[in-house]
Amino acid sequence: MEAPPPTEEVDTNDDLQISPEMPARTLIGGEMVIEVAIYNATDSSVPAGRLRAQVSTRRTGEASVPEIAPDQEVNVVVVIPASGSKDVKDLQDQIRYTFHRSYYCQKIPMVVFAGKLSGYNPRNEDVPHYNILLFGLAGAAKSSFVNSATTCLSETSKVVHCAAVGGSSSHVSSKLARYILPGVKVALWDTWGLTMNTYQDGIMSCILEGQLPSNWDMTMTYDANNNVLEQHQSSRDSRIPHAVLFFITHSALDAQDQTEMIARNYRTVQHLTPLVLITKVDEVDSDIRDHPLDPSPTCHAIRRKAADVLKTSIQHVHLLVNYQSEHHKNFEIDRGIYKILELVVGYAVRNYHQASSRPSPVSSPSAKPTPAPKRPATAPTLHF
Repeated sequence: MEAPPPTEEVDTNDDLQISPEMPARTLIGGEMVIEVAIYNATDSSVPAGRLRAQVSTRRTGEASVPEIAPDQEVNVVVVIPASGSKDVKDLQDQIRYTFHRSYYCQKIPMVVFAGKLSGYNPRNEDVPHYNILLFGLAGAAKSSFVNSATTCLSETSKVVHCAAVGGSSSHVSSKLARYILPGVKVALWDTWGLTMNTYQDGIMSCILEGQLPSNWDMTMTYDANNNVLEQHQSSRDSRIPHAVLFFITHSALDAQDQTEMIARNYRTVQHLTPLVLITKVDEVDSDIRDHPLDPSPTCHAIRRKAADVLKTSIQHVHLLVNYQSEHHKNFEIDRGIYKILELVVGYAVRNYHQASSRPSPVSSPSAKPTPAPKRPATAPTLHF
């Protein structure tokens, strides 16, 4: 990792104010173009010089600044050249500006580096977003991930809460809820938590085929609302998942009945190469909240155990650190969340284009959705 810019104290002139705009979205390691205003609040001219913008000890941009008259402001554009690294672990969260003996440190949020995600687009009017299915254990922080991902990609400095979270039954998701992430063509689909009593009726097959609309209550009888589902058949392509995030808690790996259920349900989505997220690992290693991408040997052991249980590569198993009690963005948490988003959206793009290149089966326009087995429960009214 490149070293951050130096932070030692320098002589400053409070009357010379450096005010950079926030850089536009760029690629990780990409060129950064920044407009900077410099205001001279003194009663004497400031001589011409060079404005220096430093991201790291090896990545610096400069711009020529003309003489600035008293009580005047000039605007210049500084270009910080691209670096060779495209790894999110190498990112720095600040730019240090120096002009004569004045300086200013600008904090840079993770969203500035989301240019790669912003560039993905299905370019299909029937499929406006890449769909990421959130599937896994009840209470494994799926809804918390929705909030963390939205926070990571939002322009605000505060933590965003768009999905209800919590451990009680009143907070466990029972609806198939869609959340469109800001600034990208990506939709997260939050699902009913996996337990011994859920997903017993083939409902996952309906989700994977795009049959169930957003806000479908996953606790209700399928057949009683078959007419409503038929109304949404023409738009099912817009709901078919292109990738899966599979959520499990670290503690579930120690319970045999849990691991058997986890492995069985993992196989139902394995054709989409799920990215496995192990949650609540800060219960065994609190330091991971400060360094989500630099886990301890204990956390590595948990990853290996999950890979063994699911019979998958450890490269597909990652540790998830969500926002919890934080009120403002944290660059390290955003760094870890972005890494997960970058990987799973990459899978979604690949799966979508592979599926698009295969010939589609011929179907009748009047074809009805594949019915799931009946359940004895009485169906409530659907609301869309």
